[in-house]
Amino acid sequence: RPQAPFEFDKAPPTEPSPLVAPRIKEGHSRPPAPKSNPPAAKQSPTLGATATASLPPPHAHPPVRWRVVATAAASYYNLGGHIDNAGTVDSLASSHLREAFQAHRNFNRLPQDIKTHILTQNISLPKIAPYRGLLGINDKKIEQEQAIRFERVGGPGGHG
Repeated sequence: RPQAPFEFDKAPPTEPSPLVAPRIKEGHSRPPAPKSNPPAAKQSPTLGATATASLPPPHAHPPVRWRVVATAAASYYNLGGHIDNAGTVDSLASSHLREAFQAHRNFNRLPQDIKTHILTQNISLPKIAPYRGLLGINDKKIEQEQAIRFERVGGPGGHG
């Protein structure tokens, strides 16, 4: 039987999700922190007494950015034919994609802002790209069947 448009893998991701915090074993607690104040030499004169120079700069690593491009196989019958240059899915395909994402068992594990984005507007694929593994999107399969490719363009290991 032909595969439904926007049907994604139903198997859980093989690598642990970065959204899940590691479990802490019960009965073990951290030792209490020393109650002494940090030395005055480490305090930042411009940020006040609460900030210390040992804190990393706020933008030490640029955020990872993504883009989505339609491949040569893009057509009206796959997702590649329904995205614009920014990777935003048009209203015709967004409704079908939204239903597929909502039906996925991991949809409720997404951050609230991403769930709201998916539920309320045309879907920006670059915005949801970091969560595609959680939603069962297989990069190789979506490129073959839906004619789109996710490309990293910024951040650690990126090209831009």
